[in-house]
Amino acid sequence: MRKIKNIVYNEVLWIAEELIKNSKEDANGIYWETLHKQPYGQLYNQVNEEIYNGVSGISLFFISLYKYTKEDKYLQIAEKSLSWVIHYIKTLSTKYYTFYTGTVGVIYTLVKLYEATGNLSNLDTANTLFLELKNGILEEVELDDLLSGNAGNLFVITLLYTYTKDIEQEKVIKILIEKLLKNARISKYGLKWGYVSDTVDSLTGMSHGACGIAHVLLEVGEALDYPELKWVAEKAFAYEDEYYSVSLSSWVNMRITDNPKIKNLPIEQGLSYYLEQEEDVNAWAHGNSGIGLSRLNMYKIIKKKRYKKSAIRAITKTISDLKKNIERPNYTLSTGVGSWIELLLTASRVLKEKTLTKEAQNLVKKAIANRKNIGFYGSGWYIDKQDPALLVGVSGIGHLFLQILDKNMDSILLPKIKSKKQLPIESKITLECFKKKIYGKYVKRTIWFLESNDICVDIVYENGEQGFNSRGFTRKISALIKTLDTEKRKMAKDVFKLESTAIEMLVNSNYNIYREHKKEFFIEQLSKFNNLSPSLFHQYTFQISEHIKIVNCEWQWPLLDKNICLENRYIDRNTYPVLLRLGPQNIEEFHLNLLSTLLLDILKRPRTLYDLIELLKKKLDTHDEETLQNRLMQQLQYFMMQNFIETKEKMRAI
Repeated sequence: MRKIKNIVYNEVLWIAEELIKNSKEDANGIYWETLHKQPYGQLYNQVNEEIYNGVSGISLFFISLYKYTKEDKYLQIAEKSLSWVIHYIKTLSTKYYTFYTGTVGVIYTLVKLYEATGNLSNLDTANTLFLELKNGILEEVELDDLLSGNAGNLFVITLLYTYTKDIEQEKVIKILIEKLLKNARISKYGLKWGYVSDTVDSLTGMSHGACGIAHVLLEVGEALDYPELKWVAEKAFAYEDEYYSVSLSSWVNMRITDNPKIKNLPIEQGLSYYLEQEEDVNAWAHGNSGIGLSRLNMYKIIKKKRYKKSAIRAITKTISDLKKNIERPNYTLSTGVGSWIELLLTASRVLKEKTLTKEAQNLVKKAIANRKNIGFYGSGWYIDKQDPALLVGVSGIGHLFLQILDKNMDSILLPKIKSKKQLPIESKITLECFKKKIYGKYVKRTIWFLESNDICVDIVYENGEQGFNSRGFTRKISALIKTLDTEKRKMAKDVFKLESTAIEMLVNSNYNIYREHKKEFFIEQLSKFNNLSPSLFHQYTFQISEHIKIVNCEWQWPLLDKNICLENRYIDRNTYPVLLRLGPQNIEEFHLNLLSTLLLDILKRPRTLYDLIELLKKKLDTHDEETLQNRLMQQLQYFMMQNFIETKEKMRAI
C-alpha cells in the first residue's frame, strides 16, 4: 500500500508542476486556458471562471493539494487563481448562474478555500458574491439538474448557509426546493425532471439526470435535518431504476443523438426496441459510474438494501468493462475512466471490499504508465491533447489521485456537505405538503369538486413515506369518490376519468422517442400536404396516433376555470369529447367539435381519403363530394399538424 501511495503522490506532484508550468499570470493573479468544444466539434482554447472547464476547477485541485501537503506554495496558487477569477467575473456580465458550468461554482470554490484555511475573508467574499448572483440564481436558471440547474445551486447555497446562517440564503434555499417540487413530474414509480431534445425520456445520470438531483436532495436533507427531501430523492432513484436494462446490465442512456441508428427505427418497434438495442454508457456525466456513486452515498446514509444492490450492479458492470481492450483510455472525470476509479475506490470504503481497492489501484497504475509512455493525459474533449481542466482534464485526475492518498479528501464527482445547520421549522415543508405539491396538480379539478362537497382530500397524502406512487395516489382518490352520494359520485367519476386517463398516459407512454423518431418525418410530410392536392392525399392512409386518447365527458371540465367546474352541479348531462395528447412535459387537452369527433372515431383504423368520403357521405347524408373532400383534406392537414394522426403511403400494386 505504501508503494502505490508513493507512486500516486509523485504523480500528483508531477501534475501540479505541469499545471504551474502551463499557467499564466497577470496583475490580477494566475489563470489557465482550457480546451473547449464548439457544437460542431471544433476545439479552441478559452479562459473562464467555471469548475467544469475553467479556473475555479483547477483552483480546487490546488486547494486539495494544500490540504494534503500543507505546503504554502500550493495555497498561494489557489489563492492567486481565485483572486484572478474574482476580478474576471467583475469585468464581464454573468452568463451562467450555475454550479459546475457557471459563476455559482466560484462560491463553492471560495467555501472550499475557507474550509482549508479557516480564513473568514473567503467566506465573506463568497457571501458577497451570493448577494450579487441571487437574482440571477432565482430568475435566469432554466434547468433543474446538478451540473447546470436549480439542484446544483441548492447544493452550493446550502453549503454556504451551513457556515453563514444567512437569512437571505435561507430564503433562496426555500425557493429552490419549491422550484424542484413544482417541476417534478410523476413516472410509474417515481419522479423525474425536465425534458431535453433528442432524448427518450427525462435523463438519468449525475450531471443532468435524476440521480444528480437525488444526490443534492439527500445531501441537503442531511445538512439541514430535512428528512422530507430524502423521500423525494428516493423517488428520483425509483424513476431511474425504471430504466435499468437487464440486457445492458446498466441504466439506459437516454440521449438518442449518441446512437444515430435509433433515428431510423420504425416507430412500431418503439421504446422496447430502443431499450434492447441502445449501447450503454459508463461515465459520471451520463451512465453507470455516476449512478453507482449516487447509490453508494444513498446506501451509506439510508442503509436500505436496494441501494446497495444498485451500487453492486454498477460495480459489476464497471469490472466487466475493465476487461475490454481500450486502445487509448480517457482517464478524465466526467466522461472517462476516472469515474470508474472513484466508483471502485468509494465502493471499497463503503462496502468494505478490499478487492475493489486493488482494482482501483490497478487502474491508477495503468493510467500513470500510460501517461509516462505518451507524456501526458489526454483531454476528455480530445485524447491527443492535454487539458488543465478539472472535469475533462489533468487537474481532475490529480484531484482524484488525492483521494487514493486520503479517504477524507473532497470529491467533485460526489460532492458532500459535511457541515450541518438546522433549518428553522417555518422554512420547511411537511412530507404531506411535498406529496400534495407534486401529485395534486394532476387531479386539480377532481380535488376542486371533492373539496366543494366537504371531502378532506389531504388524507390521501398521509401514512408516511412508504408505498406512495402515481398508481397508489389515483387509487386513494378513487376511494374518496366512492364516499359521495350517487349523483355527485357520477360527476366526480366523470372528471376523474379525464384526469386519471391523463395520468395513465403520462406514466405508461413515452412521447419523447415517438417525437424524435417522427420529427423529420412530420416536417417532410407536412410540406407535401401543404398544397392540399387530392391526388397526393389519395396515395396515403390515415390513422389516429397511438399518443392521443379521446375521453367522452358528460360535463365540461375546463382546465383553468374552477367556477365552471363547480357549476356543473346545476347543469344536465351532455356529451363533451376531450382529446388528450402527450407532450414532452405534460398532457395537452383539446375540446372537439362534432366533425372532429366523428372523423377521429372513424380513424381508429387505417382509412384512405376515399374511405372517409364514402363513410361521411352516409353519416352526414350529403352528396356534395367535392366540398366534403376539400373539407376533409383541410381537417386531415390540421390533424397532421397537431400530431393527432399518422400517415402511411399505400402499397402500390405490382
